[in-house]
Amino acid sequence: MAVAEEHMMILRQGVPAWNRFMRAHAYEVRAVFRGANLAVMDLTNAVMNGADFEGANLRGAILNGGTFQRANFNRAILTNLRAESARFLDSNFIGTNFERAHLDDSSHGAVCCR
Repeated sequence: MAVAEEHMMILRQGVPAWNRFMRAHAYEVRAVFRGANLAVMDLTNAVMNGADFEGANLRGAILNGGTFQRANFNRAILTNLRAESARFLDSNFIGTNFERAHLDDSSHGAVCCR
């Protein structure tokens, strides 16, 4: 099974299952969601440090309170995204669509956007 498929299977079990997986494998695994369809998925309080969302569809997804430090969102679709109080420190957003995204109280230090 490909890494991206395995990560999607775990994520579909819910954020608590995902966060348990990441705590157990934080130094071994980089979450891969390249090109994945995560539209309208509720990822509230998810820990996604270092995750690769390049080209992923997160349209209408909920990332409230999540941690996405050093994540790659290059060319991702974040239209209508809700990410209040999420942390995106040192993340990349080159070519990312933020149309109608809600990022109130989120942290964006040292973010790369073009």
